[in-house]
Amino acid sequence: MTINTIPHAIEWLEHRSKPLFVLVALVLYAVSLFRLAATVHPVAELDTFLVEALANLSIPFGVILLQELLELIATIPDSNLLSARRQFEIVVLVIVRSFFKKFAKVSGYVADGEFSSSVQEAVIKIVAIIVLVVLIYLFRKMSASDALKPYKAGQRVNAYKQLLVLLLTVFVLVNMLLIQGSFDEIEFIRLIFTGIIIIDALFLILAIMGHGEFLVLTFESSLIIALIFARFPLFTTNALAFILSVLGVAFATGSLYLMYKVALVDPAQVAAHDESLAEAMGH
Repeated sequence: MTINTIPHAIEWLEHRSKPLFVLVALVLYAVSLFRLAATVHPVAELDTFLVEALANLSIPFGVILLQELLELIATIPDSNLLSARRQFEIVVLVIVRSFFKKFAKVSGYVADGEFSSSVQEAVIKIVAIIVLVVLIYLFRKMSASDALKPYKAGQRVNAYKQLLVLLLTVFVLVNMLLIQGSFDEIEFIRLIFTGIIIIDALFLILAIMGHGEFLVLTFESSLIIALIFARFPLFTTNALAFILSVLGVAFATGSLYLMYKVALVDPAQVAAHDESLAEAMGH
């Protein structure tokens, strides 16, 4: 078995398990509705039942987040850009899940006409989701550019990075189930995200020791900083966390834009400019 066997196996697993995740999400949501019906009558208290049913959507979203995490691990060998984008998308889903989870409380405040802190937080979440989706779209569009092919190519080392992330995932899962005796999907994702950032930083240090290209090293450093900021909604659900998350994704998108613009420059033009500058300084 070679190092390339693992990426193919994980990709196969991710593709085959997607329907299973969807099925589990639907089953868990159905179970939650049956439990809700035991406490809130779905006919006599229809309005309350439907509001709580909307809040229960956070349950299937938790399962979908785990599927997205598996997809993230499967895409690590492709490129750092795709891996980062997947992490940003998971953060958006976490915010969406948080919105549904607190929907019942927000609905009560709105019914009373009170612009409470919970309502303000819900408004900030909506704005954050919109901004993040736009930034992720721009990030994805630039990532797909042929101009960045030289950067995306030659990242075979990412297969080793994926192996470390996989080992980390298994360790965290075993630790939560056997040592802690409980499993929380947000806590699980938070630990994996933190581990991925540490692993990225270690590979960046190795790249620096290997005298990597300055532009690439700078962008990789910016991406790590951006991911640190982007993951704050995994730790807490407040306005500051959402603002910092948007700032992180905006920083990554801005850094990618600069790299994209540099990649569009013809190397011959750069050489001609350097030659002209040298001649001018010589005179």
